[in-house]
Amino acid sequence: MEKMNTAQEFPIELKGKKRDDDSGMLSLNILGEYKAELLLMKQED
Repeated sequence: MEKMNTAQEFPIELKGKKRDDDSGMLSLNILGEYKAELLLMKQED
């Protein structure tokens, strides 16, 4: 989680981006002050 200072419309904002067929990045912005990025990967069968 990194500290940031930006204006945002809602207290919590989520943004997702596909990286490839098996993974994506989920960004979570909290109160315009903190940002966390989570790497999501497809589960192996």
